[in-house]
Amino acid sequence: MTTQHTGTSLEDLISALRTLQANGERKKENKVTILNSFDRSPAKASTFLMEVDLYLMANDTLYPNDKDKILFTLSYMKDRHAAQWMKAKTDKYKKSLKEKEAEASDTKPEDQIQLMTWEEFLDDFKEAFRPLDIGTNAQLKMKNLKQNKKHVDEYITEFRLLSINSEHDN
Repeated sequence: MTTQHTGTSLEDLISALRTLQANGERKKENKVTILNSFDRSPAKASTFLMEVDLYLMANDTLYPNDKDKILFTLSYMKDRHAAQWMKAKTDKYKKSLKEKEAEASDTKPEDQIQLMTWEEFLDDFKEAFRPLDIGTNAQLKMKNLKQNKKHVDEYITEFRLLSINSEHDN
């Protein structure tokens, strides 16, 4: 075997390995705490959205567009009222999708039909599940907050966390 032939064979082998590696690479999920199902509790709505946001930020290559983010979030709405809301949203989405597909279109397949943005979905979620007046709710909790047997640091931390949502400047 000549040096030139060996070099060409080696280049072919490297090229084949790179192709196999590229084809074999799958998008891997980053290790972030798996979400709990959302059950409609207004007290847990903000926490649920924060968990969803953290998960989506950590796995942005798995959920790159609004549709994927919405479907991911809906998949964790399995309990009681949240499940009913999820079903209504899913039914509305499917109906809108069928209507859009029925319209004559010359768009390319990669041009995804956009029915709702992620921000619109979040607004709908907040309207349905978050307390109507977060600020007043936080103020009432602050007013009734007692140290009891808590360590002073724990009491101060709880007070500060409530003050974030209380809508007071000082």
